[in-house]
Amino acid sequence: MTTLSTSAPLWRELVRSAPPRKVERIAVPPDALVNSALADVDWSDAYRMSLPRDVPKDARFWRRQIFGGSPKRGVSLLAIRDALVRPFGLAPSHPQGSAPGAFPVHTATAAEVVVGTDDRHLDFRASILVEHTGNGSALVVTTVVRRHNQLGRSYFRLVRPFHELIVPWSMRRAVNRVAATTFDVW
Repeated sequence: MTTLSTSAPLWRELVRSAPPRKVERIAVPPDALVNSALADVDWSDAYRMSLPRDVPKDARFWRRQIFGGSPKRGVSLLAIRDALVRPFGLAPSHPQGSAPGAFPVHTATAAEVVVGTDDRHLDFRASILVEHTGNGSALVVTTVVRRHNQLGRSYFRLVRPFHELIVPWSMRRAVNRVAATTFDVW
């Protein structure tokens, strides 16, 4: 893999002019480890995005790209969330001293990483899976949720629209950022 400085104006222009990466909503992959991560899942979704040829194909790498180094907007949304749910006794979005979005890892292989947490209102798991197909590789992010009570149902009704915007945006952001440092854009 050939890398170039991302400060090179020509390289930035090449990345900007690359075909936009489409994130599509798909059915949860049937062989994904996340399928056995929670009993009695009552909500799930999954998104797929093709990966450029010359980027890493390790799910552990993509977990760090998607959930690490949250942008200021994401950190702000999590801070608002934490302030709003504190009176209801819900756990903060991330443990004290950890980075926002640094969810505990439950299972990790080169192909798939499952993260998530359990709380009194709901449990969730998110999977970062790298699929290999005849046409290349794809990044798949799956979320499964088990709501425990009315608080969990109400909470999830409020956060679901944000989830459905943030997950595809985070995938595009991570892939574009990594692709910008490799010579072979797509």
